[in-house]
Amino acid sequence: MTMRRLLINPALGAAGDMLLAALLDLGAPEASVRRALAPLGLAGAFRRGRASRAGLQASVLEVDGWVATTRVGGQELLEACDRAALEPRWRERARRAVELLLAAEREVHGEHGHELDEVGSMDTVLDVVGTVAAIASLDVVEVAVGPVAVGLGSAPMAHGVYPIPAPVTTAIASRVGIRVVVAEGPEATTPTAMALLGALADAQEPSGGTVEAVGYGAGRRDDRGRANVVQVVLLEDSAASGDEVAVLEVWLDDISGEDLGRLVDEALEAGALDAWVVAGYGKKGRPGFAVTVMSRIDERERLVDWLHTRTGSPGVRYRRQRRSVRAVRFEEVDVAGLRCRIKVSDVGAKCEDDDAQRLA
Repeated sequence: MTMRRLLINPALGAAGDMLLAALLDLGAPEASVRRALAPLGLAGAFRRGRASRAGLQASVLEVDGWVATTRVGGQELLEACDRAALEPRWRERARRAVELLLAAEREVHGEHGHELDEVGSMDTVLDVVGTVAAIASLDVVEVAVGPVAVGLGSAPMAHGVYPIPAPVTTAIASRVGIRVVVAEGPEATTPTAMALLGALADAQEPSGGTVEAVGYGAGRRDDRGRANVVQVVLLEDSAASGDEVAVLEVWLDDISGEDLGRLVDEALEAGALDAWVVAGYGKKGRPGFAVTVMSRIDERERLVDWLHTRTGSPGVRYRRQRRSVRAVRFEEVDVAGLRCRIKVSDVGAKCEDDDAQRLA
């Protein structure tokens, strides 16, 4: 089975409009993006143009003037994600990007962080929803993000002269664990772009494949000797898919058997990809249980908080880990007049246990 992966290469920096322009340049259907933006009144608010950056041809996004000047608050950004014409799993990615922005603004600016001084306008809505819609339309199994370039210096911002990389940008990078590359110069990656990259990244070490298409999205500056573009590459591979997951661990030595018995099912209900419990011995020979929860990268923080609250443990460890994932499909067969689901992959097939019990 052929699988497609998307590699986002922000080695020279990125902005929200650059990401969307690059995806359209790659071949993401413009109609799909406009359809997602239609409930927000933004379907006709942009056009794709062409530009040259240090001699490299790229797409550039041209946005209606009112979009950048119409201010919105944090709650309005979240509501816009909910109203956009996106499938639920992609709507969650869009919300995740906005939540990263809001959390970083509060961290940097304190109580007034919700004012979104640098990013609170309708073009943020267009960039976030448009970029997520474009990726959704490509039908990829993995989004990999390479190291992200950030500048080094200072620049005037809403409250005065601030350091570069921008405080909100670095706050987001620290939350999602994205690798950055620092080089002296102007701001290379904006907070909106960093939030999108953090929300969309399934992996930071992309798997290989055959190059199906390449796209370039141009920034506003045309720097001498440096192509101010973000590159996106669509890879096609018939081999097994792989992605990166978060592995969360907590040691419990004061939990009752009844409570422990419910923990795995509750973790799965909370959104974990998998969960398990292993018995062992801890300090001073005390018996206990190692609880492991596996989650998507963008769900890590939420499930870490859930584990703290659910177990009452003050310490939860986590790490990134790659996994190999074979394509799976479900088929139905007739067994004595009853339907039975069969899980099929290129390494074998087996009956779904629930159906086996029902049939027995």
